Amino acid sequence: MTSILRRLSPSFLQKLKTGSKRRSLAVYIQRFQRSTDVSQNGRREKMKLGVLGCGRIAFLHVPNILSIPGLEISWILDNNADQISALKENFYLEDVQSYGTSDFDSLLDDNTLNGVVILSSTNTHTDYTCRALKKGKAVFVEKPAGESVEDIELCYNTAQQYNTPLLTGYNRRFDPTFSSLQKSFHAGDIGDPVFIKLTSRDCPRPSLDFLKNCDTTGCNILSDLGIHDIDTLVWLTKAEQPESIFVQTHAHDEVMNKMGVDDALMMMVKYKSGLIASIDVVRDSVYGYDIRVEIFGSGGMLSGDPQREVSLRTDQAGKCNTSSLLYSFNQRFSQAYRNEIEHFIRCIEGTEKPLITAKESVLTARIIEKGLESWRNKTVAYF
Repeated sequence: MTSILRRLSPSFLQKLKTGSKRRSLAVYIQRFQRSTDVSQNGRREKMKLGVLGCGRIAFLHVPNILSIPGLEISWILDNNADQISALKENFYLEDVQSYGTSDFDSLLDDNTLNGVVILSSTNTHTDYTCRALKKGKAVFVEKPAGESVEDIELCYNTAQQYNTPLLTGYNRRFDPTFSSLQKSFHAGDIGDPVFIKLTSRDCPRPSLDFLKNCDTTGCNILSDLGIHDIDTLVWLTKAEQPESIFVQTHAHDEVMNKMGVDDALMMMVKYKSGLIASIDVVRDSVYGYDIRVEIFGSGGMLSGDPQREVSLRTDQAGKCNTSSLLYSFNQRFSQAYRNEIEHFIRCIEGTEKPLITAKESVLTARIIEKGLESWRNKTVAYF
């Protein structure tokens, strides 16, 4: 501990006295100890990643990168100086160089750089992804890889052409509950599927500014939030193309109604096999982050329930008590976010192939496009 503290700046130590940097200290110590352990035991070659984008999602991915043995952040890149400063301060990254997006191509020329983690806005994903892949850098990109089917096809075609790993961050595939459910379903444990029900009730509601600008489709509750459920559906059905889709939405919140932004969605998806899937999505769940999945089949049912702060339940005469649901996505899927970064590293090492395939990513985008068609025309859309 002493050797670690000697490397900290006096100003950082002063902040520790107030408790404002405890999480950063824990991450830093873990980072130091694990990197030392790796160098002593040789478990993994040192690997360097660049981080592009310093917004909200970076605060989930960066600590995972720092805590994984052998990983090092070479640089962080964003045009917002305040966001860069916040990220550096929170995770003690004062020793990591930061740049603007105009420096991206020159940074990719570094032969010691193994990969890039792209956490910028969706409308930049395709451009940055393809530029990195063409320089031979493995890419982890937050979902989706592009704003259209054509964009996503371009990303995966580029990855194939340059024989470089591309992983899109659909994090629910890396969640232990969802993963166990998928394995059981594909093993045939409940027979032939009849219904799949997916629920996403977000908490807390994102800022109105985010909701106003997060995409250009006009129905971001589908393209931004519902995309996770659609990817899960694609994963569970082994990328089977649906037969039809019907989407209904409404804005219950008065402010969002005036903005023309819907806060509730229901989607029905029908398959030629007879399978019917329903997806309901809400922007603001006042009781916590409510994520559910249920598959009803000819031989039984699989279900993944929303997770609570603790699993204790108390039953007494005339009453029952349980704890509250986890508050938000960063709590519910904390393990999934770490698992997907570890999977990305194994893809770079060549020991695993990206779990999300080109076919799956393209079908997810195609279902969204058909869903938007249904939403605009207020009728069933056919594939």
